Amino acid sequence: MRSISIARARIIVLGMTFNFILEAWVMDITISCKLARLLFVTTLFSLTFLTVTRADTGKSTAVFVTDHKQPTVSKTRPSTRGAVAFVQPVRTASNQRPAPKFVPAQPGMSPGSHKNFRQQVANAQASPLRQTAHRQSAQNVLDPPGASSSRTVLRASHTEPTPNEQSKIPELDEVTMLLLEAHNLSQHANTEEDHSQIINNCSEAIGLGASDEKELFARKLASWSLNRRGQLRLDAGQQITADTDFQAAIDFNPKNWRALHNRGVSRAQMGALADAFDDFNRALEINSKYAKAYSNRATLFVQANDLQSALEDYQRAKSLDPQLAAAHLGMGRVCHTLGRLDEAFEHFSRAVQSDPTNADIICSRGDLQADMGRYAGALADYARTIELDPEFGHAYRNGAWLLATCPNASFRDPDNAILGARQAIDIGYGEPHVAIDTLAAAQASAGDFQQAVNTINQAIEIAPEESKFAYLSRLQMYQEGHPFRTEPVGNISQAVFEATDKK
Repeated sequence: MRSISIARARIIVLGMTFNFILEAWVMDITISCKLARLLFVTTLFSLTFLTVTRADTGKSTAVFVTDHKQPTVSKTRPSTRGAVAFVQPVRTASNQRPAPKFVPAQPGMSPGSHKNFRQQVANAQASPLRQTAHRQSAQNVLDPPGASSSRTVLRASHTEPTPNEQSKIPELDEVTMLLLEAHNLSQHANTEEDHSQIINNCSEAIGLGASDEKELFARKLASWSLNRRGQLRLDAGQQITADTDFQAAIDFNPKNWRALHNRGVSRAQMGALADAFDDFNRALEINSKYAKAYSNRATLFVQANDLQSALEDYQRAKSLDPQLAAAHLGMGRVCHTLGRLDEAFEHFSRAVQSDPTNADIICSRGDLQADMGRYAGALADYARTIELDPEFGHAYRNGAWLLATCPNASFRDPDNAILGARQAIDIGYGEPHVAIDTLAAAQASAGDFQQAVNTINQAIEIAPEESKFAYLSRLQMYQEGHPFRTEPVGNISQAVFEATDKK
């Protein structure tokens, strides 16, 4: 408990520090820029076949990304040192979502009288009353959305009942009809409008006096639909309205751990890291086997600089879901930070196996390989990253830095380093001074020291105080006609969160 309290306090401070870094932008790409990027990527690929003759074991900070349910490419990614970037979640298929397993009881029915209830529903569906809305199946109300059933489906008759038959058909009350409509709509709901209708039906049913099992059913179904609508809004970048939906879902059903988890994601995206931490804890109290919540909480432990707790949470997540790419990625980045490079490489490789088209994972492995002196592998990973996401400024910057400053001359390519640095600047990579510094190093590597002096001075003008000392040292080198040579350093301090499964 003490470690959680300390972590929460650290997260509050970090949240205040990093709250302003929530959004990144992508600049318009001209035809000439696209051609230049293609040339830069081609160079990265060609250099991967050179022989590595010297190891490089530089240090770098860690990036922590939670799982992506499907392969995705992030288009907003500030990659500056110390930045906190929260990436939108990826939606899964709409049919992968459970709803409350509850049968609304008729007045006078016992909760388990399914057979009698089925018959009443079938009769009601065959009646003129709302016949069109309930033609398909009374089975739907007995099963969760997307679930299959081996039980016999009772379908409505397509013939009109005789007057004598009509007199024997009991009509369902308005509350039950509202809930039937809501549940049937939940079988294929995939838009905000669909979920809004479900929520309205459930709210109306409660307002009409739904009681006992019917009220419980209405609350659980409304909570489920609010959570789904919140996820759609979170996908669209509407954090505030999404957070409102998650809060309403929790109000309807305080045990909705998915909504708690997703509210944590939403709050993390808005910079309320301490509140997000509390939400992840509450979700895990309800469902202690939810791997993604452990992975998300581990990311916050990292932001609080509690790496041991982060490792423990990532390990729990991996144990619960061995295929969870985020857990392997997080473990890899913590191990990278701690200098356990071989172990980090194993985790990164497992993450790539689980999510082979995730640009963030592949770029992170490239950063590690650069620090390990595996320059061919690093350049290959940067090239693959850019192939997957042409707007990934981090790969351009670190690829250019490696081509300009690599201790192994076989891998240096100043002309293409200049090209890559300019691409990072055009894309709007992180804090501008970082990419400008890279451009200066590339110009010096190409022997254009006067231009390098001019460029590094631009970086010095806009850099924060903690970065100016290094830039001033490089300025002196360029003035003396010496290029900068060092072990590659990756600016990889991102924390990326993603919402829960869409269920």
